[in-house]
Amino acid sequence: MTKVSPDKKKAWSMFLINTRKKGKNREVLSNYFFEEFKNHKEEFFDFLNALQKEIHKESAKNQKILAERYLNILSPLCDRFGVHALKRELDDICFKITNPKEYEEISKKLKIFQAGEQIIIDKITEKLHTILKETKIDYELIGRYKTIHSIYTKIIKKEKEVLKLKDIFGFRIIVNNNNQEDCFEVLNILHDNFMPITEFFKDYITIPKINGYQSLHTGLTKVIDDLDIPIEVQIRTKTMHEFSQNGLAAHWIYAKDKKSKLRSEKEQKVLDHFSKMEEDAKKGVYFFSQDNDIYILDDGATILDFAYRIHSGLGNKTKSAKVGEKEVDIKYKIQTGDKIQINTSDKDLVHPDWLKIIKTKHARKQIEESIKY
Repeated sequence: MTKVSPDKKKAWSMFLINTRKKGKNREVLSNYFFEEFKNHKEEFFDFLNALQKEIHKESAKNQKILAERYLNILSPLCDRFGVHALKRELDDICFKITNPKEYEEISKKLKIFQAGEQIIIDKITEKLHTILKETKIDYELIGRYKTIHSIYTKIIKKEKEVLKLKDIFGFRIIVNNNNQEDCFEVLNILHDNFMPITEFFKDYITIPKINGYQSLHTGLTKVIDDLDIPIEVQIRTKTMHEFSQNGLAAHWIYAKDKKSKLRSEKEQKVLDHFSKMEEDAKKGVYFFSQDNDIYILDDGATILDFAYRIHSGLGNKTKSAKVGEKEVDIKYKIQTGDKIQINTSDKDLVHPDWLKIIKTKHARKQIEESIKY
């Protein structure tokens, strides 16, 4: 695995910490990290590992900022890039930092189950194996205990109390032969042997989610005697499982590698989706204003481009800038990570020669309009 330099990790952390909390900033920051990692998943994984180890070494203020930015920006990228195990750990670590009261409240309520968590999972697993072995279906069974953050998210989304949730314990049955009909056979066997929760049933195989996700979902009660809450069970083929775990991005790479005549309709849709996403993702230099708002401009953009991006009046009066602690002239080409303060004159300085300096169409239009008069 490629190791990322400490300086690069620090720079990424600074982007998270320094960016002012503002709606537009979040969108630009998300674009920035998507651009950074879309072709370098190993670097993303390395950065998340570093964040997991280092976040508690930051000041209390920076811990909270990093945790909030992780949950809002990096955690969704984990889903997109298929980084699930580390996401589960970091989700809880960061949730504990951002919402300590809610974290402790859920944790206390769940202790009754946590004490015997693995025992309960083992008992349910054994019971499910006993029922399913008669089918002769080749399958894999995975049981897990949901994270505190994922439980909190469902509480907020469904406005439910912790102990009324249907999926504190979750199980996946993966049909290895990729036969969809076997998934429905497994579902029927489970419903015949246990008490299903009707309103929890979802058939995402017949009608997939908009992102292509496919699976059968059900909730079961009366699975073992010493568990008085339902369990969630997801049933899917191996192909569906790999798709859900590795995300659309992995399937996109797979679809790209296949010749067009060999692609399925679903694979072509995934390819079209990500090709458009790649086109829409903005490329360029990402930098900060003196107020810690984050901006993106075309590669090669100068101080003048930034000034005109803010306001035409500011652009016309720009004489220089301060980048970090360094004074620069209007020709300076902005670098990713720069923090820029524009220096202005009391009078307009706009000049036709400025058209030779700027990079963006917006700045060109503003200058051309100004020198007409």
